[in-house]
Amino acid sequence: MKKIADIIQAIFVLYVAWYGFSYYTGRVNYTGEREERRKKRVEQYGWIFVFAITISLITGLGLLFKIAATP
Repeated sequence: MKKIADIIQAIFVLYVAWYGFSYYTGRVNYTGEREERRKKRVEQYGWIFVFAITISLITGLGLLFKIAATP
């Protein structure tokens, strides 16, 4: 049961990394005022986005490797 919970957690963390990357690069489908706010946030907090995406990607992959390594 713990293995299933770890798999779900790893998938969720990798999804967060993917969504953060999509938000940072502008691949999300925002229009109008929402898109302007997104651009402003990315300009203001871009380095935090990059740091959070990197950490999420590393921890998500680490969880998957941990799950694969345990019998």
